Amino acid sequence: MAAAFLAPVFLAGLALLVAPWLIHRIRRPEREPVRFSSLMFIPQTRREVIERRRLQHILLMLLRMGLLALLALAFARPYMRKPASAARPAEGAAWHVILLDASYSMGERFETARAKARAIADSLDAADRAGVIVFSRTPRTVAPLADPDDAAAGSAPSARRAIEAAVLTEESTAYVAALQAAVAMLQTAERLSGAPAARQIVHLISDFQRAGLPEKTDGWKLPARVELCCVDVGGPERAGCAIEDVGIRASGADEVRVLGKVRNWSKSEEAARAVKIVVGGREIARSSITLAASAARQVAFRVPAPAASTLEGWLEIEDDPPSADNRRYFVWQAPSRQRVWLMSGTESEPARAAARFLRSALPPDSDLPWRLEIRSPEQAQTRLADSAERPSILIVENFDRLTPEACAAILRYIESGGRALLAVDARGSMEAANNALLGRLGVRAEGAFHGEKNESQFMLLGWIDFDHPVFHPLRSPEFNDFSAVRFYNAHRLALANERAGTADEDGPRVLARFEPDSEGREWPAMVETLAGDGRAILWAFGFDPEWSNFPRSVKFIPILYETLGLLAGGAEEARAWTVGDRLEPPAETTEGRHPSAVVLPGETAAAVLTDAGEVRPARTGFVRWRSDNSAGRERVEAVNVAAAESNPERISPEELQLKLCAPRVEPREAASTEREPGAIVGGYRIEREYWRWLLGALMLLLVWESLNAAAVGVRRRENSPRAAGQNS
Repeated sequence: MAAAFLAPVFLAGLALLVAPWLIHRIRRPEREPVRFSSLMFIPQTRREVIERRRLQHILLMLLRMGLLALLALAFARPYMRKPASAARPAEGAAWHVILLDASYSMGERFETARAKARAIADSLDAADRAGVIVFSRTPRTVAPLADPDDAAAGSAPSARRAIEAAVLTEESTAYVAALQAAVAMLQTAERLSGAPAARQIVHLISDFQRAGLPEKTDGWKLPARVELCCVDVGGPERAGCAIEDVGIRASGADEVRVLGKVRNWSKSEEAARAVKIVVGGREIARSSITLAASAARQVAFRVPAPAASTLEGWLEIEDDPPSADNRRYFVWQAPSRQRVWLMSGTESEPARAAARFLRSALPPDSDLPWRLEIRSPEQAQTRLADSAERPSILIVENFDRLTPEACAAILRYIESGGRALLAVDARGSMEAANNALLGRLGVRAEGAFHGEKNESQFMLLGWIDFDHPVFHPLRSPEFNDFSAVRFYNAHRLALANERAGTADEDGPRVLARFEPDSEGREWPAMVETLAGDGRAILWAFGFDPEWSNFPRSVKFIPILYETLGLLAGGAEEARAWTVGDRLEPPAETTEGRHPSAVVLPGETAAAVLTDAGEVRPARTGFVRWRSDNSAGRERVEAVNVAAAESNPERISPEELQLKLCAPRVEPREAASTEREPGAIVGGYRIEREYWRWLLGALMLLLVWESLNAAAVGVRRRENSPRAAGQNS
């Protein structure tokens, strides 16, 4: 039994108790004017008058302070509770599941945790059974409760052997998955034995790191029949430093900038540390930084870009145990410049304007990962089907020149895995493009809004999907204003299966809409659609200034780059893993060869990739994807400890029980829906609430205070000089 509050935040109202004391302390006594004769014969004397104030009517002040205290306590709703893990003793054999935390945060506490687990196994009765699960991010059953093929399963010696064999990992902590695995073990044992044990007990041995308990648990609770016994082996919070993140930026043609984020976890002490960068197994440079308590700083290094395409290395903090969070691996791969074709006829002024804007956005001598090439519809039509010649991204404008054959070639390119940006800018008929291209993409152009450009008539964007990757960098209030972007003309795009802002249905996805027209209809301005293995993004307007001022606005370059990055699948280049992740092979390796094997950190032999098997790294380092038909060529990716695992903040076992344990309720009480005796809050059972009693006491005290205040007022009036003069 323990006292607690349903709404402890209202206890802050107790600070108002000082108000009655201040009022009684500074209140000036009332003075009655007294008539007196002339003061001309009274000599003037200089004297200092010191008015000593003392508390008067102490009982009245205490009553008022009591009113405020009762009010704050009543709103805080005190109650007596019983923990959900407090099980009633039961007769008969018990089943024990020992959950041993082997996550990275345990560190030097792991030996203490193993000793606690051995003590539990040694204390079992002869009829009891025990199973062991070693958990971190992924729970692993090392000693089952019951196994039809193993007569020793569930015995104390079997549990002790499993505990002795347990080893510390570099994975993060996950309490929910571990408890779910314990429940599954108990259910398996119950199914194999045919009847449940009298008691089912889960022993959770951990340092209770807060990062292991998610904010939301999807409502999952440990069943009420299962007892949870928490064994806390955590000591004082570790006051070390850690490298939380590494970012790499190309700062020139022959130089790379490596940025590391270093955090001091100590809440009270400043930390001075040396950070070094190691590339190719050789220390390149080091830097000394000073970190304030609970603060993070950035450290930067400049490294020559390698002649090869891959830069492997790590940042490391020196002399700061434990060591796993002091080293963070990184891999930088020189971006290969992807070919971007602009399919356009440049003999017309609109086509030349579009080419100028795109050449300015994608200059040939830049470090951008795209190389722009201009092709006529006739040239592109004959080369799009050639796998050696076809571009990574196709930009199509000047729809007036597209023949049905060219439209069909573009469609085949997209359906075979190509990526395209289509600027629908035709002023003439769109029938051929609708039939051979757009209609197959789920879109139909129903004609332009206006015949010619008119500066006084323009449209604005009325809705934008800022959750989409194209607009995501502009979602903050500083950049999400598109009111200066004007569209003088555009095509009315009708979608076969229209949807906005969703990604789980078939058909085109609307990324932006124009403001409602005179009929109240909001026409799409930008659309994303999938066809076959490819992807296309459609703009309902062209690149030249006759259609909009968008290419001249500051929004054009970011949106164009994000669009090209999405179409090129640029996120594939920045993959990084944490220990325990299920590895997904890259879409392709060098020269387009798919990987067939992987070498995990700390291993030399390559594991063959199969559709059935899962590959999970067990330690930090580098993952190397290899293809059997490309000797010497591989793709490298980094594996690190989860940054949250370095956070030493802890939770109490009581808080974990409150979130993850179902309360024990008697059957007659389970039907109660009000918070009366037996009601449920979190993982506890409320025995009795006191807020009604406090409100009753508040009413009685209020009546007493009113009567006392009235009596004080009567006495004050009776003792006043005016009343004394009237009585005389």
